Amino acid sequence: MRHNLVLEYGITDHWMIDGRATVLDERSNGFHFDTSPLETRYRFFDEGILPVDIAASGEVNSRRDENGHQIVGIEPRLILSKNLGNLNLTFNFAVEFPFNRHSRSVEIRGGLEYDLTSFFHFGTELRYDIEEHAVAVIPQIWFTFPHKVTLKSGYSYDFGVMHERFFRTALVVEF
Repeated sequence: MRHNLVLEYGITDHWMIDGRATVLDERSNGFHFDTSPLETRYRFFDEGILPVDIAASGEVNSRRDENGHQIVGIEPRLILSKNLGNLNLTFNFAVEFPFNRHSRSVEIRGGLEYDLTSFFHFGTELRYDIEEHAVAVIPQIWFTFPHKVTLKSGYSYDFGVMHERFFRTALVVEF
C-alpha cells in the first residue's frame, strides 16, 4: 500500500509548483520511502484562447526500482487539453531522463473527464510506456463536495509485462 502527501501551490494563474512524498507500506518489511517528485507547470495562455490549451511541465523525481535502488531523473512534459462543454480531453507526452543506470523512458498519457453534475464526474486515464510496451487503463470517479473538497477513486489495470493492478483513492482539499 502506498501513502502519498501532495502539496500544490499556484504562484500565478498560469504557473504552479507541487511536491509529493510517497511511502510504501509492505507488510513484511514495514514502511519505507518510495518516490518524491517536485514539479512545476506553466500554462501559456488563458483557457480557451487557442483551439487547444498548451502547457509545459518539468519534474525532478526519485523512485525506487524493483531492486530497491533509488532512480533520480528529470521529466519534461508537453500537455495539451481541450474542454468540450462538460467533457475535458487531455494529452501528455513525457520523457523521463534518469541520472543513473536506467535507460530513458517515454510515456504517452491521455485522459478524459466528464462532469455529469457539479457533484459527480467520471473519466479514465490511458498510459502507454514506449520502452516497456505497457498500456494502463485507469477508470475513475470524482465526488465534489462543498468547501472545495473532492474525493477521487479509480482502478488501474496494466496490460504490460508487470501486470500491475491497483486501486487508488485521493482526498483533495483546496484552500
